[in-house]
Amino acid sequence: MWRVVDVRGINRLIHGIATTSVLLSRWMWRVVDIRGIDRAVVESGNQSVRLARWMWETVDVRGIDRAVVESGNQSVRLARWLWQMIDVRVIDRAVEQTGGQSVGLARWLWETVDVRRIEKSSNQIGRAADASGEKLKDYEPRTIQHYLVVLIAWLIVAILFSYWLVL
Repeated sequence: MWRVVDVRGINRLIHGIATTSVLLSRWMWRVVDIRGIDRAVVESGNQSVRLARWMWETVDVRGIDRAVVESGNQSVRLARWLWQMIDVRVIDRAVEQTGGQSVGLARWLWETVDVRRIEKSSNQIGRAADASGEKLKDYEPRTIQHYLVVLIAWLIVAILFSYWLVL
């Protein structure tokens, strides 16, 4: 019942399994890894580059860039229209009308108001002010100097009194 195990047979069996495993792993490396996985990774990278190039040409250049340029053109057209309609037709006309009306008002004032009589009246008022100023000149310096001396004296007295109260 007991059988003697043949060591050589076991060694050959293990060697066969090991050789088969090495051959199988080399085949899997060549076929599965290099031809399958590596090619899939490289091809997915190439497809990503192609997709990015297509998106740049189609979406960015043809879509976004055209939209930006067109919106710029539209804004220039709108600015030109606003300038023609609002600035030239509305604002310039209003300025011209206001200028014409102010010229008319100035002419009316010139014709209505007697400028020479106003000048004569203002000259008379000025001469009267000069005359009264000359008369006050004689009295004013002495009076102002007197008031200033009295004011300074009272300030000194008030400072000394408050100093005396604090001590």
